[in-house]
Amino acid sequence: MKRCYDCIYFYVHPVYSNMGLCKVNNKIVDKDFYCESFKEINPDDLFKVLKERGWVYCSDCKKPIFDEEELKKHLSLNHHVTVSFLKDTVAKEESPGAF
Repeated sequence: MKRCYDCIYFYVHPVYSNMGLCKVNNKIVDKDFYCESFKEINPDDLFKVLKERGWVYCSDCKKPIFDEEELKKHLSLNHHVTVSFLKDTVAKEESPGAF
C-alpha cells in the first residue's frame, strides 16, 4: 500500500509520527496520504544516504543511526527507518525547560 510514511521524500515528525514534511511538495502531510511523486524507501537508499551524509533516522526508536551494523539491526527488527526527520525549529519555544 502506498503512503507518505513509506516514501523516501517524507520526513517524519520526531514526536507526532502520524505527520511529516513532504520534501517534493514542501508541505506538511498526513502519513497515510501519497502523491504522484511517491517513491518507496528501500534499504539500498538508506545505506546510500548513510554513507553520503553519515546518518539516517529510526522513527520507532526516535533516534539517528550512524553506522551500517546498527542500520541492519533496525531493519531486521522491521523498524521504520527513513532518510531524515522533520526538524522543528520552534520546539524550543514550546518547551518550558528551554528558557
